[in-house]
Amino acid sequence: MKMTFRWYGSAIDPIPLKYVKQIPGMTGLMGLLDKPAGVDWPEEEFAALKKEVNDAGLEIEVIESVNVHEDIKMGLPSREEYIANYISTIRMLAKHGVKVIIYNFMPVFDWLRTDLARVIPEDGSNSLYFDEKDLGEMGPLEIVRKTAEDSHGFTLPGWEPERLALLETTLKQYESIGPDDLRKNFKYFLDAVIPVCEEVGVRMACHPDDPAWPIFGLPRITHSQEAQREIPGPPSFPGSGPPEQHRRSGLVRNRQGHLRHLPRHLHPPRPWPHDLGRAGTPRLRPVRPGPGRGVHQRAVGSHRQE
Repeated sequence: MKMTFRWYGSAIDPIPLKYVKQIPGMTGLMGLLDKPAGVDWPEEEFAALKKEVNDAGLEIEVIESVNVHEDIKMGLPSREEYIANYISTIRMLAKHGVKVIIYNFMPVFDWLRTDLARVIPEDGSNSLYFDEKDLGEMGPLEIVRKTAEDSHGFTLPGWEPERLALLETTLKQYESIGPDDLRKNFKYFLDAVIPVCEEVGVRMACHPDDPAWPIFGLPRITHSQEAQREIPGPPSFPGSGPPEQHRRSGLVRNRQGHLRHLPRHLHPPRPWPHDLGRAGTPRLRPVRPGPGRGVHQRAVGSHRQE
């Protein structure tokens, strides 16, 4: 297992790569290009990013994220064009040494928070925070406006302006789409891209629903091990062996249970900690479930005090 750092590029990220390199045990980045969902990533731009990272003595073998266009999730005829672009991007990234691509299949909102900078009492740092009671009477349009205001002009991944400009139309289209429809469209996407991944040696790691329950009436299908097992396809996670190894999305994080419980949901089960190599990108966060439907991120190392 390798430790990597999420980085948004020298143009907008205030943390220079020379600081990232100083983190003990750090080997590389979880990189990305600021591109809207559905586009074919330009090779010259990614090659420039890779050179910048490599020149700093770091690797870039994991991408978070290559986002899936809403037309693919909704199963519209236009999905064919966007799937073709996605496949082209997979091939390009593999050519440049990328081994894992993180994505998600969440309708409309890739992630949702009610506070972008909640102060953590343990050490005074701040983090993203979600508590459903803080939504109050806010609808999806209101939470989008609040998030845009709180980001102070910073474009957040999954909250790109060109994507949110169509929010009302997209929400209306999802009114006729239920969980079974979304699962069927997910399988259609996987059936198209996974053979290419097998060919070029790339793993697809699906980010679970965030938060892990339905929001604003939108369907959610990757929020628990039980929900993942309902996705059509062979019952396996990445690493279980070809040709099914990528059929079911890899767990990026598991909010509904302890990490040690993950092996029992892999096929075939393997004892802790040997199973971790089969999850595309394990993301370990100290998280305390809040009252009701809330998730409060904690200071790193605070779990040792309990």
